[in-house]
Amino acid sequence: MVRLLALLLTVLAGFAAFACERAWREQLSALLGSGGEADAVALAVFLGGLSIGCALFGRATRRALGRARRRARLFFLYARVEAALGAFALAFPILFSVAEPLSLRGALDPGALGFALDVALAALLIGPPAILTGGALPVLTLALSGNSADAARAAARVFGAYALGVCAGVLAAACWLLPLLGPDGVSWAMGGLHLAAAAAFAGLGRGAGDVAPESGAPRVAQQRPRNAAWSGGAALAGFATATLLVAFVRIGSLALGATQSAAAMLVAVFALCVALGSFAVSALPRIPRGLVAGSQWALVGLLFFVYLWAPDAGYWTHWIRVRLGGLEAAFFPYHLAVFAAALGVLAIPIGLAGALLPLLLHRLRRDRCDLGAVAGRLYAWCALGALMGVLMGGYGLLVRFDLHELFRIAMACFAIAATALSLLAFDRTSRAIAALVLLLTLAALARLPAWPTDRWAPGTFRTRRPIATTFLGAEAFFERRGASEVVFYED
Repeated sequence: MVRLLALLLTVLAGFAAFACERAWREQLSALLGSGGEADAVALAVFLGGLSIGCALFGRATRRALGRARRRARLFFLYARVEAALGAFALAFPILFSVAEPLSLRGALDPGALGFALDVALAALLIGPPAILTGGALPVLTLALSGNSADAARAAARVFGAYALGVCAGVLAAACWLLPLLGPDGVSWAMGGLHLAAAAAFAGLGRGAGDVAPESGAPRVAQQRPRNAAWSGGAALAGFATATLLVAFVRIGSLALGATQSAAAMLVAVFALCVALGSFAVSALPRIPRGLVAGSQWALVGLLFFVYLWAPDAGYWTHWIRVRLGGLEAAFFPYHLAVFAAALGVLAIPIGLAGALLPLLLHRLRRDRCDLGAVAGRLYAWCALGALMGVLMGGYGLLVRFDLHELFRIAMACFAIAATALSLLAFDRTSRAIAALVLLLTLAALARLPAWPTDRWAPGTFRTRRPIATTFLGAEAFFERRGASEVVFYED
């Protein structure tokens, strides 16, 4: 019963944290601007703080357990984290009102110095709560893990529950809470939720039992180089996942229109897929040795099919729009239908990406039973990789490469990560096979067709009535439609 309540509270914590993050990014646009680069910087600051928080709180779990190895200590520790997040969310509107005049003074220098001041202010505003947010996964993973053998399932449940909260929080903030309450109102409301979660976790701490004795001390000598290699695989996978998310958000802006609801919906789809993948790991009766690398190779294979489907996204969103009629009367049904369609396409491949961290923890717990520190390190490296993916995928790479090339870069990174994990998990013969598969995969990526530019017609999402080729399929739609039938802007 304690575990179930803790998982439900984890969903609530994820909901409140990322609803706040969405509201705060809305306000930070006043400092950084409303362009894609500014949005990437704000998200990068949050991910950077998340990475630091995962590492710091992962190390703090050993001290929190103490000699008694009481799970209550971990729940009380996380209750304090939630209380601090609640206090910060309640105070954020005041802090922002102090920072905004400082930013206006920096606006006198429109160059790099002024932008650097705004980035520093953003880091001071959302860096501390991001660090606190990073405490959820390592602390709760250890708190809900009975022993090292149960580590992967505990991590999967915690990771899945938190991702489920992220999905709900991002959607609710973008589609309902922000229009209804405004950024300040969302911050205050989520601050109250954080404080309620803090009280509930403190209450759970009073009834919590012991953590298994083996959780408190190493069972096997630590293998630092090997552990570092696993962590590197997590970082590379985090980079690839974030880059892929950036690509899909851009695809969504072309297929659905560049709206806040469209971007939030795709982020929510990714979060829900990650949650489903994590919960799938928790349901496995046993975890085979090769599942870590095998799941990532399966992900690479499925992404080939997604790559070939992606240019048709504009047609299918147009098809759904026509079926549902006018935008005003069917705004939420339309987005729900698109959400379901995107989930159907991405559930398995992105779910496999979401399964990686629990599977890695299952392997690493054999080398080190300090589960909180191991989980914190893995989550930190994955968040650091995601940070680089957001910065490079959201800004740096798109300056040099087209959208389909960005997608291929993400696929190549997944293939390299799968190869690295294969080298760690398999014997010499299997490693040679993995290296060969990597070479074949990279060759296949180089020969993939480029996405036709005429298929990225932003006007398709504006066409609400059937045209001559609407129901003839994607190929006929793009080949036979006339320029007068669908609005097209060459950008």
